[in-house]
Amino acid sequence: MAITSVDVTPITSLTDLGYRQGATRDALRNQAQYAIDNIVGFPEEIDDASKGKIEKGYMMRFNDNRPAKVYGIVDGNYLDFESLDKDAQSKVKERVEIGVDVVFSYTQQEYGKLKSTDPAKYNAFKPWREAFTDYKSGCLADLKAMARKLLKVKDGAERAPNLDFMAWIERKDGTDTVGILSDMLTRCRNAKKRGDATADPEKLGRAIVAFKSIYID
Repeated sequence: MAITSVDVTPITSLTDLGYRQGATRDALRNQAQYAIDNIVGFPEEIDDASKGKIEKGYMMRFNDNRPAKVYGIVDGNYLDFESLDKDAQSKVKERVEIGVDVVFSYTQQEYGKLKSTDPAKYNAFKPWREAFTDYKSGCLADLKAMARKLLKVKDGAERAPNLDFMAWIERKDGTDTVGILSDMLTRCRNAKKRGDATADPEKLGRAIVAFKSIYID
C-alpha cells in the first residue's frame, strides 16, 4: 500500500499556508467520503472490524511521527537511553525498545495489571498509551465531523428552509424539492449492496406506496 507523506516543510507565506490548509481539507473530504461508502452506518455507527482497521492506520501514522525509543533499565527503572550521558549509557546493562506497537500489544487488562505487578514498566508505557489514545480519538472525531458535513449537504439540509412538507417528501422534476422518499429508496438499495442485512428495498418500496396512498393520493 502506497502512503503519500504529508508536506511538513516550513510554510513560506500566508498564501502557502492557505494552499496547504485547503489541500488538507480536500484530503479529509475524500477520506470521509470513502468512509461513508465503505462503512455501513458511518459516521453514526462503525463496526469493530472497520474501527480496528482504521485505528491500525492511525497507529502507523503515529509511529511515523513518534518512533519507538530505546530505554535503559537501571535499578528497575526505565530511562530514556538517549537522554543519558555517555558514561551512564556505558553502564546500562539492559535495554529495551518501547513504542506504540509494543505498548498496544498488551490488552487493556494486561496493561492495567502492570500498575501493581510492574509499576516501572507501567509508567514507561503510560505516556505512549495516553498519547496514542488521544491521537486516534481526535483523528476519528475529525473524520466523523467531515462525514456529517458531507451527508448534511447531500441530504439538502443546508438549503434555504422555505420548503413546505410536501416538497420535502416528494421530488418534482424542474423544482428545488428534496424528495426524501426517493432518497430513502436509493440509500436502502446502496446499503443492501454493502451487505446491510437490515436493508430491504422491496419492503421499503411497499411501505412507501402505502404511505403515499394515505398521505399524498
